[in-house]
Amino acid sequence: MSVSAWQSPTRSAGLGVVLLAPALLFLFSVFLEQVFRLGPLVAPTSILASPLLLVGGTALAGVLNALATCKTDVSSEPRRVAVTLTVERRPLNLTLIAICGMILGAFVAYGFVENYAVVAR
Repeated sequence: MSVSAWQSPTRSAGLGVVLLAPALLFLFSVFLEQVFRLGPLVAPTSILASPLLLVGGTALAGVLNALATCKTDVSSEPRRVAVTLTVERRPLNLTLIAICGMILGAFVAYGFVENYAVVAR
């Protein structure tokens, strides 16, 4: 039984691009602002900076594309359980999964660096 039987890989890729758009626009705006000292290019940056939209949309895009490309099979035998993960070759979906991972990694790294404090002993 497949969780994503109702979802086509093309549809999940399209939805993934739509869900990634705010995060990519936000990161591009921050990059231009920090590197080239330009003012904020996106006027409603505070709307785009919503953690639910940025992190949640990116995570949802990654999960949707992972469901469209990965299939699991669980079989039970006496004294063991075998789980098989099959990944289909769908370049667009796999690229979106990689982009989602990099964006989420950048958000986690930024959150760690911004909140990390060196405590003298």
